[in-house]
Amino acid sequence: MPSIKIASALFVLSSISFVAADMRIASTEAKGFLDTQIQKDPSLKNGRNGQFGAGKLQARADATVFPYQVPGTFGFAALAKQSKNNNDNFLRSNVDNEANKRNTNLEAPVDMTPCRQDANVATPPTFELTPGQNFEIPLQFNNPHDGECEINIWMNMTGGTPSVAPISRFDCGGGFSQNRPNVTIPADFPDLCASAADGCVMQLYWHSVEPRTYSVCNNVVIGAGAAPAGATPARLRTRAESSVAIQPALLYADSFDTAHIDSTHSGYRGQQPNLVGPNLSARIQMQSFTGNGGLLKDAEPKATIAARNNMRGKVEAAVKTAEKAAIKTNKAAQASLDAGKGAGANGVYQGDQYNVVLNPNAKRQFTNTYVTNVDYVALAASFAPKFAAAGLTQQGVATKDSLATDPAIAAMGMKKANLKTGGNLASLPQSYLAALGPTSQKFLARRAEGIEDEEDEVVAANPDDAESI
Repeated sequence: MPSIKIASALFVLSSISFVAADMRIASTEAKGFLDTQIQKDPSLKNGRNGQFGAGKLQARADATVFPYQVPGTFGFAALAKQSKNNNDNFLRSNVDNEANKRNTNLEAPVDMTPCRQDANVATPPTFELTPGQNFEIPLQFNNPHDGECEINIWMNMTGGTPSVAPISRFDCGGGFSQNRPNVTIPADFPDLCASAADGCVMQLYWHSVEPRTYSVCNNVVIGAGAAPAGATPARLRTRAESSVAIQPALLYADSFDTAHIDSTHSGYRGQQPNLVGPNLSARIQMQSFTGNGGLLKDAEPKATIAARNNMRGKVEAAVKTAEKAAIKTNKAAQASLDAGKGAGANGVYQGDQYNVVLNPNAKRQFTNTYVTNVDYVALAASFAPKFAAAGLTQQGVATKDSLATDPAIAAMGMKKANLKTGGNLASLPQSYLAALGPTSQKFLARRAEGIEDEEDEVVAANPDDAESI
């Protein structure tokens, strides 16, 4: 496949989003992958933070098209239909909403992370970068949920167990339609991605406060680059010489979560868990107590699943209430910044934080989950005793040891062959049991002993049900 060199500033990874078309790269296949942020303002006068003439957008010097990996359909009929009939939404979708389109009667689950790729998609062009190179990623949000993005370089994707070098992290979305973050490859990036044979990809991972998983990759080569005439040839550092932190990849069995824990939302599945901000972490934590039981609803008593769904409604109502206060704060901050000179005259509130571009009038959306400055930490603290009173225990995300979907685990994800089958319970690895949480573990242990009545137990009403949030 051809390679595309990035000579100056702009690099495009792919398009991502959920069914309502949340986030994608600001280029489309239908328009030849042209960077639409640049095309809207060929003079480049409308730059960063929405201000004319300030922090101009950077155009690539040697390329006008930005192809990206097209997500796979994983053999799911609904995804193949979506790809054909509603391709824009298909390209932009998140892992959660795509995975729950699976027909559990006929189609086995398949893990979609880290790249939403399967074996049936064409290999895209390889992007060539050099250590120290800076580039911009043009992001277009149709539904700009607040969240955090991260850039990771995955290595040895074709040769066994991959490793990862976390590169960058930034806030994204936040109610703004267009972001354009800068990313820089470390100057001493080692010689682990010097050719296509090294099997390296660059991953753009976004976790929103919905919370949901968005992830996409592109093949990448990071070479030494050409040396100036007469100069010593450029040389890549060895791993021992490099200061770049390289770690074993965190591998997630996302299809297990969708099948048995929560089919609409998800826990964190990125590569920078220690860098997740406190508010996003708190929002994910609240969701971990309110899973809907997954597509199969086979791992907990029906009463527990009902209690989780009931509490989910309360959490979402509380989030909306907290958002109302945050909206007032955000609007007041923008009004103060405008200082009577007109909307956006002095830039956009939080424009630098969210790398806002092409927004001279400081337009911002304040729909549910788009709102910034929500105190999710305080919300999580207020719900902790409610979760305990309702008898709800925390669930997590399933992890695994290899990139491939475990066929034995996939066999447990069918409507007629699931965790209600004794043989499946006996072979469920500990990492998957841990994701299900203590309630599921006890319930499944009883089921393994032949005790089935607990599944349909009628439990006393939750005293919190009558409380107002």
